[in-house]
Amino acid sequence: MATTQQTGPTSWRALWGSVRLRITVVVALLVGVTLSVAGFVLVNRIEAALVNDVHEEDRDTLELLRAAIEDSEVSQDVFLRPANAELGLVYLEIPGVGTVELHLYGHYFYLQGPGVEALAPDDATTDANDRVSLFGQDPPPSDVRGDEYAVTEYPIDTPEGQATLTAATSLDTVSQSVDKVRGALWISIPVLVGFIAAIAWVMTGRALSPVNAITRRVEEITGTTLHERVPEPDSHDEVAHLARTMNSMLDRLETSASRQRQFVSDASHELRSPVASIRAQLEVALLHPEAAEWDDVARAVLDEDERLERVVSDLLTLARLDEGTPRMVAELDLDDVIHEEAARVRDVNLNVAGVLAGRVVGNRDDLTSMVRNLLDNAARHAAGTVAVSLSAGGGEVVLVVDDDGSGIPEADRRRVFERFTRLEEGRSRDSGGTGLGLAVVKRVVDSHGGGVAVADSPLGGARVVVRLPAA
Repeated sequence: MATTQQTGPTSWRALWGSVRLRITVVVALLVGVTLSVAGFVLVNRIEAALVNDVHEEDRDTLELLRAAIEDSEVSQDVFLRPANAELGLVYLEIPGVGTVELHLYGHYFYLQGPGVEALAPDDATTDANDRVSLFGQDPPPSDVRGDEYAVTEYPIDTPEGQATLTAATSLDTVSQSVDKVRGALWISIPVLVGFIAAIAWVMTGRALSPVNAITRRVEEITGTTLHERVPEPDSHDEVAHLARTMNSMLDRLETSASRQRQFVSDASHELRSPVASIRAQLEVALLHPEAAEWDDVARAVLDEDERLERVVSDLLTLARLDEGTPRMVAELDLDDVIHEEAARVRDVNLNVAGVLAGRVVGNRDDLTSMVRNLLDNAARHAAGTVAVSLSAGGGEVVLVVDDDGSGIPEADRRRVFERFTRLEEGRSRDSGGTGLGLAVVKRVVDSHGGGVAVADSPLGGARVVVRLPAA
């Protein structure tokens, strides 16, 4: 079967999805726009500066000419060395006479117009009539007022009245200089943009290389290789923080997966034991039906069924609490819950005289499960007496359950809140415990923002203290 390679918009989107490429393109665009604007401003300022220089030179020249004209009659000889040797034309507007041209030849001016004698070097008088230009009261020709000339005006006083000197200097030299600068910018800006884009591409690649290493390692990690970790760079930047965060997450995942495997193993054992016991007793009874005590068999099956029910109930409670699903909460009297559950306890002397009023905010089913497991745990391990007290004060409600059993060693007082934890002494004397009771208590208390701890009881056994925020 022939295969076709997908191209078009999708491939472009995939290519544009590269962070490295996007950063490089954005940097290139920003640098290109910035340099283009800067180049435009630079060219305009250079051009304005050069034109201003031309105007300044023309004004210097016209100042010299004004002083000469005001100190003499117009018809007299005027020979001046101008400040701007490249000055092309100077127009003199004389009231009652009109506009006359002041031409520059070499480094000298000569004045020419109606009733004005041509004053110029001998080699400049040729075709003098062709250079005479009388415009009456009109301004100089428009072709010297455009972008090709710098036009400068200067007022003077003459015997006939105030006149105006107008100088028109070609801007060809300025245009050539500006064109050279503009051409240099047209070449240098793309080269500079390409150079900076290349630097951005290389630097971005180096910055993202640890991220690529992290990505490759994460892709290699599976459920059976959670012990592996991503490489952490020596830098102290965001990438290093990302690597440390990823490794911290992998630590939690590995711990959670280990607990899950242990939980499944223990749960399967706890569920298999009562089922196997029920099956064994029934098989023995069926093999010898005439000798079977069916009443005893039925009671044994019911006992195992009750044990199985407790295991399933505790497992479901823990699974729901682990999931963190929001539960309905309301204010309730915890002392009422204690009295209700105390009525279920058998085979021990249960003292609830110390139970006072205590109001909390929480889920009634979860708090009932907590109290039931506390009482059941104390009853299983007590020699004969269990005492329960409840008090409120200081913004919290304190529930204390004491028994007169053998107690819990200090080294095991944290471990007893783990799932399926049984102490060696408890294994030999346990009469139906699942190893989940105190784990359920711990999860319920944690979900209600409280705390639980184990201590020595004045009765000689264990004391479990639960603290919950008061309503």
